[in-house]
Amino acid sequence: MTKISIVTINLNDWRGLEDSIQSVLSQTLRNQVEYIVIDGLSKDGSKDIIDKYASHIEKVCIEKDSGVFDAMNKGIDLAMGQYIYFLNSGDVFASDDVLGAVNRAISDLSGQHNIICGNVKLGDQGAFVAIADLTPWIPHQGAFVKTEVLKAYRFDTTFKIYGDLDLWTRMKSGNDYSVLLIDQLIAEFDLNGLGSNPEYMFQQYRDRVTYYLKYGLYFNLVSSS
Repeated sequence: MTKISIVTINLNDWRGLEDSIQSVLSQTLRNQVEYIVIDGLSKDGSKDIIDKYASHIEKVCIEKDSGVFDAMNKGIDLAMGQYIYFLNSGDVFASDDVLGAVNRAISDLSGQHNIICGNVKLGDQGAFVAIADLTPWIPHQGAFVKTEVLKAYRFDTTFKIYGDLDLWTRMKSGNDYSVLLIDQLIAEFDLNGLGSNPEYMFQQYRDRVTYYLKYGLYFNLVSSS
């Protein structure tokens, strides 16, 4: 059984898409990984990039979606590996042996944890900013999650930014948020994305309110207003 499925979602970012694809192809464990690309009907040159690397991609889905987490759910539906990792368009692995290191961790685990998480390097247009904090919640860019668990929980597409936080919260409520932290730099994540770009501050606020209301965190809602 393939141990890892890598999913890349993309919309109108052909340069980032190619960077992510090349990062997957450079992995020393590439031949033992299922690679899936989900594209939301991009209008730029993304289809050309997908066609260029078609022989290296196991599964492709090109169709309209309702947002990031809808696209990620499509990847979950297609994945057949033991664990799923999302390397979304523009994100790249920190080294060529990341998947090798994670594969070794999976072999040592014998299925004891639902999530394997390493460190994530945060950048801004190529410049190093910081290593992501792994508390109180892990960043999805560092997380390899058991496929059977993700298929059971899936992402709530009500959220446009906080979908991963909502997922972790639901998994924790269901006693499925079991995380093994490994000393491995997993990926480099650009802070100009949807979840961190000031351009999307209103959407961030909307998602935060939705999250607080969903979980009855009324004090947090009032104090953040």
